[in-house]
Amino acid sequence: GAWRVQGLEGTPWAARYARLGGHRVGRGARLFTLPPAASLITIGEDATIEGEVDLEGWWIEGDELVIGQVDVGARARVGGLSVLMPGAEIGAGAEVEPGSVIDGRVPAGERWAGSPARRVGVAGEEWPEGTAARADHARFWKAMYAVGLTVKNLLPLLAIVPEVLVILA
Repeated sequence: GAWRVQGLEGTPWAARYARLGGHRVGRGARLFTLPPAASLITIGEDATIEGEVDLEGWWIEGDELVIGQVDVGARARVGGLSVLMPGAEIGAGAEVEPGSVIDGRVPAGERWAGSPARRVGVAGEEWPEGTAARADHARFWKAMYAVGLTVKNLLPLLAIVPEVLVILA
């Protein structure tokens, strides 16, 4: 269909959509990857899940299906293209570098990287001081997201208008 839910990734509605799917997602969470419907995941307040993160929480090993809860703590960040294996637990304020594979627990406030991931430092140590400013006119920008998503999803339908006009003429 023309309306694909992947268009919600990275928008203000991604967390709301994930909650509608039965996932526990904290206030202020930023989801650039939507959790799959079949996953068991909890995402804390103000956590960030970057794009293309594997949040499945299950895998097949031989003839065995391995299923596990995935927990991402408050204010944690999971970098793009990372894999959170069944049972992965990302502590509050922890940072997972892009492309990492987490199989186990990342303690709060630590930065992990690699495949398999290991501790490489303190979370946020290379980040600028202070907090990011809140966006002015938040309602206006949410409305602009809505307009953009609508136009993006209507474009394929509008593309057939000239063809229909030729057929009708």
